[in-house]
Amino acid sequence: MKVFLIFFFSLVSAGAQLVVDVEAFGKELGGWDSKRKKAADYSMSASEYRTFRPVITETPGGGRFISLRIDNRRGFLSSDDHALLQVTLDGKGTLLALESSIYAQGKSIKSDVVLTTGKEAAAVLGGDIILNAGLKLAKDLSAKLAGEAKVEAGRVVFPAVIVHNYNKLMKCVTYTDPIPKAEVVEVPVVVPVEEPKIEELKVDEPKVLVGE
Repeated sequence: MKVFLIFFFSLVSAGAQLVVDVEAFGKELGGWDSKRKKAADYSMSASEYRTFRPVITETPGGGRFISLRIDNRRGFLSSDDHALLQVTLDGKGTLLALESSIYAQGKSIKSDVVLTTGKEAAAVLGGDIILNAGLKLAKDLSAKLAGEAKVEAGRVVFPAVIVHNYNKLMKCVTYTDPIPKAEVVEVPVVVPVEEPKIEELKVDEPKVLVGE
């Protein structure tokens, strides 16, 4: 009995990968150079802003919930305005929901939640969902902020700054499809081998010749 190894090649899938590249996002804003590498400072429309590293939580199904703090830096003698941007992605990095809150002069201004799924959302947002969701958020925040807080240059631009962060963040989201790869499987096969038969040898008796 002999044992042989037969090799088979089977296809298995390497896991899909959803990545939110926080370092790339920081570079989009000028670099995580503030607050001991925890924030990025930058200017927009002659006003100063600060974005902190996002907090990213994995959701059921492999998606991501991203929470991002953004400050409107009003100066040494004034308290800063704060904003919270929240982005929900599915397991393939597709935008599911977008919302934001602004805290200014002791008041909280909260946007409507922008949903991107369903027939109603498709009708409202149109073809470019990421772009139009951001525009809808900025319009909603601007309208609510105008009626609640004192008008200042940095504050008026704040909704646009929030959407600027959102657009930069979405540029840094990547999804890689599962890639099939070959895997070698060893399967032992037992092959029966017949034992050789040993036949009895016949030896002729010597003949005796008469007269010898």
